[in-house]
Amino acid sequence: MLAPERVTSSPGFAENQEIQILKGKSNDADKILGSIGLHKYYGSKQALTDGIVDQLGRELQKRQVEVNGTAGKSLVIAVTRTSFEQGMRKIAATLDFTVKFGNGKVKTYYVRNSSPGTVPRTFNGALALAVLEIINDPEVIAYIKE
Repeated sequence: MLAPERVTSSPGFAENQEIQILKGKSNDADKILGSIGLHKYYGSKQALTDGIVDQLGRELQKRQVEVNGTAGKSLVIAVTRTSFEQGMRKIAATLDFTVKFGNGKVKTYYVRNSSPGTVPRTFNGALALAVLEIINDPEVIAYIKE
């Protein structure tokens, strides 16, 4: 769940709007997302995609946007690339992902999260930043409102 202090007020979501949030097809093969010492952390781009979609649905519902499978508008989310960096005191996870609107428009996003924490925590932060990018994007807001 996103920490409330990390969420800016998303201007303009209209109540009673509907949208489908779909999990795009990403690579579902497990790969090493990152490692620290002897510990290796595995996951897939599909699992990261699923995480963004699930959290995005919850955040939109908090803003009175109904997320359902029969809405006339849709957003399809897919993680296309991940990377992990280990520094002296911080680790970082990056995600590239796409959002395909039901009208055919496709937007590409990039997020990077640095953390002194663990690999899972760093990727969870990257997922939260991905959701923030989507819900604060004026084009996404306009599409949902139209």
